[in-house]
Amino acid sequence: MTLQRQLATLAVGVQAAAAGVWWAALYARPGLRAYFRPALAPDATLLAFAFPDLLLFTMAGLLAAVGLWRQRRWAWPLLLVHSGAALYAAFYCVSLALLTGEATAAAVLMAPSLVILPFAVWITRPR
Repeated sequence: MTLQRQLATLAVGVQAAAAGVWWAALYARPGLRAYFRPALAPDATLLAFAFPDLLLFTMAGLLAAVGLWRQRRWAWPLLLVHSGAALYAAFYCVSLALLTGEATAAAVLMAPSLVILPFAVWITRPR
């Protein structure tokens, strides 16, 4: 495996694991939620993303990273699922911040996905 593939795979895994830690922090410290949603929006508008995000961003990302590291054929399609979900979430967060002027922490945290994941998909594509 090339160094670029290793770095892309590592980046996907770290990003997915960090999302899991982020969700745990939001549940453990409810006060943090205010940084990731508009002030007048209830917590439910953020927490509604928990299940799909944990499934498609965190779990799919972690499994894709492990599969890519072990050079499994199923890993790249799973990376595409993960990337699609992550890019959608990133664009949502950026749009929300631009439209409301709030929840900028979410946009900042998701911004790396806009660069890292397309790079990872390209570098790890099957040849």
